[in-house]
Amino acid sequence: MLQDDKGKLAKLEVPDPYRHGRLPDFLEQCEALSAQKFPSGLGAVLVGPWTIAMLMRNPELMCLDTIDDPAFVHELMRFATEYAKRFGDAVLERKIGLSYTDPTASCSLVGPDTYREFIKPYHQDMVNYFKAKKAGTTIHICGTTHQIHEDLVDVGFVAITIDLDQQADPALKVDQLDKLVTLGNQRNVVAVGNVDVTIFERASQAEIEAEVRRCIDTVGPRSRFVLSTSCELPPRANPDCVKWMMDAARDFGRYDRIFDGKVPTASA
Repeated sequence: MLQDDKGKLAKLEVPDPYRHGRLPDFLEQCEALSAQKFPSGLGAVLVGPWTIAMLMRNPELMCLDTIDDPAFVHELMRFATEYAKRFGDAVLERKIGLSYTDPTASCSLVGPDTYREFIKPYHQDMVNYFKAKKAGTTIHICGTTHQIHEDLVDVGFVAITIDLDQQADPALKVDQLDKLVTLGNQRNVVAVGNVDVTIFERASQAEIEAEVRRCIDTVGPRSRFVLSTSCELPPRANPDCVKWMMDAARDFGRYDRIFDGKVPTASA
């Protein structure tokens, strides 16, 4: 949209969730789900401001803009953050929780310094906005994020989904998960993950069980961890893999196993 002319931004209006594009359809689905009064909580996955800005501009150009025209990047981020807040308000009115995904904020794509200069202030603005409304927000960023875990906690997200799928070293996965859960315990933040979702099309039962056990045994008896897949299930995920994960969670996550000293500590 802004690939050829950055000046177009000044002429754009923030989309109205009740009138523009497919946004009203999304809200209609939220309302229908909320009306079912399920016994569990509901959350809508909304797109975060950096990814909105990237899609509006073009990822490659946006990265160059952080060097060549940082003022434009901040202007675009203010626009994207206003949209993210406006859409979040509409979702909250349907009594649905807020979860933002900002995959292009990953350190697989941009460096930690870029996150801190161009993304963190707007994540902070968004979190503060909803905190004033007594609504917590969660974040999921795909790929490498361990370099900014402390920043994400500092922003005030109530939960952070961990995606360490691309880490080939099992010891690194354990170390990073352990550090985030430790940080979460100190700062009132829930860590979510990190069962490797990339294996759900082909994994054996033993591989799924090993992933679940890695997560549970890493955090041991400590709180502020929610076992989950590291990201969305792929379209061709094997339903058996999902069942094996749930069965393994019930087995390895038993209270007596965790709290009777049967789970090794991170230092063991």
